[in-house]
Amino acid sequence: MSNFAELSDTSHVLRVVSVPDDQEHRGQDFLATDLGLGGTWVQTSYSGNIRNKFAGIGDFYDADLDIFASPAPAPDYTLNAGGTWSPPPAPAGQGWAIPEGETAWHLDINLADAIALDELDGVGPTVAHAIISERDIAGLFASLEDLAARVDGIGTATTDNWTNAFAGAAE
Repeated sequence: MSNFAELSDTSHVLRVVSVPDDQEHRGQDFLATDLGLGGTWVQTSYSGNIRNKFAGIGDFYDADLDIFASPAPAPDYTLNAGGTWSPPPAPAGQGWAIPEGETAWHLDINLADAIALDELDGVGPTVAHAIISERDIAGLFASLEDLAARVDGIGTATTDNWTNAFAGAAE
């Protein structure tokens, strides 16, 4: 038996069916015409040696790469030739990371340079310098609340809006 995945108009897998071996060479026609199922069908395999992986419901078929891939973890990820998703480039500056279980870049305020800190709402060059100075003088921040308490010009109203920032590596 050979396996074929039915694709939606957006190239997502709707279902996977088996075709007798003697019909493998004409799977699309066999399923769409002979069985009257219509649609677009693309062959897949359990071993992954055809089109990178076995197609599952909800997976995505990339016709340019001729592979099946799991859905993108986030809208701005890109599919590479090996069939894995890559995150967008990191924002400017140092201290950016994608924490485990997350799909977007987050800024570790304990590793951030002035360029990266400037990406946060409410932070310009003066406040970025104040954050770095306080960190250098008094040590790493235990949390965003700790930063708000220690740095003039930053309050919890500001740090509460930093959904993409965290205080890592504080000991």
